[in-house]
Amino acid sequence: SAPGDASTSNDASPSAERGARYEGCGLFPLTCLMNHSCEPNAEVRFEDAGPGAGVVSAVYALREIRPHEELRHSYVDETRPVFLRAADLAAFGFRCDCARCARARGVSSV
Repeated sequence: SAPGDASTSNDASPSAERGARYEGCGLFPLTCLMNHSCEPNAEVRFEDAGPGAGVVSAVYALREIRPHEELRHSYVDETRPVFLRAADLAAFGFRCDCARCARARGVSSV
């Protein structure tokens, strides 16, 4: 699924690790505005909103976020090697330019 704009059941998600499992898709217009980083400062979780309410998208900080700092989450598994992340991100139609990928390519800070 595309980052943030749709969600299908995903056994690798934090929710799946806690036993929650969802089937179907959803549109989360604010979440889809978040950009990617292989060094994310936030994590998107899809959580049960209660009986009959469906699923909500919740964003959690992974570290302290400075004022005016852009919220970024990872569209892919950031624990994978850079070449595998690059292949995964190519499916979204772009090349990652985050500081972590730049370092891996031997380019100084972007």
